[in-house]
Amino acid sequence: MCTFQPEHLLVRELDYELRIREIVVEESAKCDRKRSLLRGALKQEQGNRSFRQISAAAIPFLEQQQGINETLEDLTQKINNFRGTVHDSMYSRYISRLAHISGRVHLLCCSDEEQQLYKRSMSIKILSLESELDS
Repeated sequence: MCTFQPEHLLVRELDYELRIREIVVEESAKCDRKRSLLRGALKQEQGNRSFRQISAAAIPFLEQQQGINETLEDLTQKINNFRGTVHDSMYSRYISRLAHISGRVHLLCCSDEEQQLYKRSMSIKILSLESELDS
């Protein structure tokens, strides 16, 4: 799976990452709590100590598509306006969010050719954004 920093993700992105790992938190949980739980899960995964199955199969395609579109729209706008270097904190944040969305697209479960086409086009868009960020 892609590496990213939980502190770089937006709340809806954190919620998705917890959901695919079947980590259920109380609705009123603060963002810091969610980040802490996700950080722990990622640490277990990196150390091969996790028995969690990461799957987005239970999330309806249209819900996934909406989340992907929102994140890519936000990232596109921010990356288009970015004038920094790889040493800027915003660069690290954008790279983390690109890693998150890349993993999200990778886990997208498609049931027909139209959905497969969407998945492929989003993968290309992510690669383009990554390239644009590094240019």
